[in-house]
Order: sequence, then C-alpha cells, then structure tokens
Amino acid sequence: MYDQPLIPLFYTAIAGISIIVIYSSYKERKQKQKDKLNRRSKK
Repeated sequence: MYDQPLIPLFYTAIAGISIIVIYSSYKERKQKQKDKLNRRSKK
C-alpha cells in the first residue's frame, strides 16, 4: 500500500513532461511560421 502516493506523483511528472514537450513544439512551429513570413516579405 506504500506505493499509493507515488501514483499521483508519477502522473504529475508525466503531465509536466508532456506539457513541456507540447509547449516547446508549439513555440518551434510559431517560430517557423515567422521565418516563412519573413522570407516572403524579403522577396
């Protein structure tokens, strides 16, 4: 029964990691969109 408190901690860790991954990929996508816009405007 002593590993019962570990389960919420485990899920919290997974949630935190997934949020960081999603956030970083989202920022990367935004940056790529900005780069595309800059390339178009330079032409």
